[in-house]
Amino acid sequence: MVAKVKGVISGGKALGRRLGYPTANVYGVENLQAADGVYAVRVAVDGDKAEYTGMANLGYRPTVDRAGRQRILEFHLFDFDGDIYGREVTVALQHYLRAEREFAGTAELKQQLARDEEAARAWFERNK
Repeated sequence: MVAKVKGVISGGKALGRRLGYPTANVYGVENLQAADGVYAVRVAVDGDKAEYTGMANLGYRPTVDRAGRQRILEFHLFDFDGDIYGREVTVALQHYLRAEREFAGTAELKQQLARDEEAARAWFERNK
């Protein structure tokens, strides 16, 4: 495990949902000692007995927030269909997949998200 973050889920701009990858945002990670980039993650939601797997981006989201004002942790849970807004979560950054980078647009970003999901799922399959 690379690092662990605890926080309350805040709403965003719903761009991830429009791309087919709904995300939840954790703010207050400016001082987190982990490299910016994409990770395979395990997420525990306060009150749930299950632990969820997913992928996350830690950083400034250069494709969708070109001003890059605030470092955030934005994650997508695999095979999850619930509402966690306003709930406390613990996100464990399990495995670093790649560096954060800017894409030409949302179509290119969506293609990369599919590759990131494939890589994260493969990592969890190998590391059960």
